[in-house]
Parts: sequence; structure tokens; C-alpha cells
Amino acid sequence: LSPVCLVSHDYEVLDCGKAVNFTYYDHLVGIQNRASHLHIPEPEVANLFKKKSKKGSEIDIDSIERRLKKSKRDKPKSVEIYNQIANFWRIKGDTQASIECFRRALAVSPNNAEILLNLARVLFNLQYLDDAIFLTRRSLEVQPPDQNAWQQHFQLGEILKAYGHFQEAALHLRHVLELRPNHEPALAILKEMEAAPDSTVHVYTLLIIVFLVLAVLG
Repeated sequence: LSPVCLVSHDYEVLDCGKAVNFTYYDHLVGIQNRASHLHIPEPEVANLFKKKSKKGSEIDIDSIERRLKKSKRDKPKSVEIYNQIANFWRIKGDTQASIECFRRALAVSPNNAEILLNLARVLFNLQYLDDAIFLTRRSLEVQPPDQNAWQQHFQLGEILKAYGHFQEAALHLRHVLELRPNHEPALAILKEMEAAPDSTVHVYTLLIIVFLVLAVLG
């Protein structure tokens, strides 16, 4: 490449093109509010690019960006590239840019289980729990039967725990352990929930309700 080409590529904007007008998921509040979200960096997402890194355990964000720019030039309408660019912006914490890329991908491939799961994680981090659980369940529904769905079950466990629905969360997390034995994050959450005085709190709450009802009737 000539020096001029290298410079132009350096100033190339890494995005997914013009925002699409419609996806089947635009009714979700977290997507409707995408322009006003806080920036929440997800540095752990860089691990998704780790297997493609030439530096072993070292992850070079600038190198990832250059690779994605090249991939975008080679395949400007690739759903997979849109998904990867969205994940890149998750690392940086630009939630709007990532959501727009996921929207563009879903406009082309609305039943892509991986993209639905990734978008659900972004909205979960932003505490849009209803949106996150809707998208994660949708991801589980459309996950190809020949592919392991442990990630969907794990994310459902996390979201349901955040809701306070510990029993249902535990069901999904135990299913994770069936699909991916000894998965440490799932084991840790299960242990945390088992140690929580949830049942005791419910008993005291019921006693208080009974006492108040008796007091009113009396």
C-alpha cells in the first residue's frame, strides 16, 4: 500500500454505515433510548478476539481495529463483521455505536442467536432487565439445535438473579453445569444464592403480612 492509502485507512471511521430505519427489536426501551446511554466499557469482550490475535495472551486493541477496518472493506455487508465491530465498540464502551451495529446486523439476520445474545448483554449491563431477558430468551429459542446453549442459560441465570428470581435463576445455572461441567462463574453464582438468606426474608415478610391483616381484622 502507498503512504496515501495507509493514511486514509488510519482516518477511516470504524462503523457499520448508516443506521437502519427498522428492526424487529426497536420496540425495546433500551434500544429506543440508545442515543442517551452512558458509556460502559466492557474490557472482557476483548477476549472474543483473543483467538485471532498473533500475540498470544496480549490483546492489541489498535490491531483489532485495523483488522476490522480491513474486514469491513473486504466484506462491507457482512453480518459477522457488523457483529465484530459492535463487540469492538463494547470494549471501548460506546454503547450507541455497538447497538447501531447490532441493529444493522439484526435488520439482515433477525434470528441470529449470537447477535441477540450480545445485544442482550449490552442492555443487561445498562440495567434494562426486561429487554435483556427478552433478547436472551429469543436467542435461546433460535439457537441451532446442534450448538451448545450454555451461554444463553448462563446469561438468563444472571438476569433472573438480578430480578431476585433465585429459583428460576438456579435452574438455568444448573443447566449450564450440565452443558459445561465445572463452569466456575455458574458455580460461584449458585453458591452466592444458596448463601443468601432469601427464604428467611420471605418467612419474615409473610409473618408481617399476616400480623397486619390480623391487626386490621381485629
